[in-house]
Formats: sequence, structure tokens, C-alpha cells
Amino acid sequence: MDQLSDFKRGDTFSITCTWKENGIPASTAGLTIRSQIRNPRSMALVSDLVVTHANQTTHPGVFTLTPLSADTAAWPTGNMIGDIEISKDGVTRSTRTFLVPIQKGVTE
Repeated sequence: MDQLSDFKRGDTFSITCTWKENGIPASTAGLTIRSQIRNPRSMALVSDLVVTHANQTTHPGVFTLTPLSADTAAWPTGNMIGDIEISKDGVTRSTRTFLVPIQKGVTE
């Protein structure tokens, strides 16, 4: 399972991704992209992630995922899980599940 860098709750959470077709960055136009972070023990939703597409002319395939609410101070600590679901032309595929290690910050 892939793992993101350690994240301290209360910090700004953001993941930048690149959609590729045959190994080449391709426009996200026409794609439906969804993502969530969940607690693996209970499958409780930690956050829906909002998709922001970069300028697809200058940065093809690039999109950023951020939480629905920017305030991450109440996120649980521990290893949460997430994935990205992408639908195109009636076909839906999901990425491998990835770990989101959330730690309590020292300075709060």
C-alpha cells in the first residue's frame, strides 16, 4: 500500500496528481474524479476531497485534491486510508488504496 508523507492535523492538506493515459499526461476534461479519506477501523468518513483541475492546456492531467473543509484540526490521528476514483466514458476505475498517516501536531 502506498503511503503519503506524514500529515499533522491542523495543517493544510493537499495532494497534487497527474492523470496519464499510456504513460503520458492527458487532459482531465470529460473525467469524473472523486476521492475520500476514511478511518480503516470503522470506515467512517474523515473527509470528502474536492478536485481542482489545473489549466489543462499548460498542465495536462494535473489536478489537486483538498478537503471539503480546510480545517483539519479535528481529524483523527493514526493511519487513515484513501483512494481516487476516476470515471471516463462509462468506465470507473479506482487507484490502489493509500495510507494517510495523521499525527497530532506539537504546536497547536
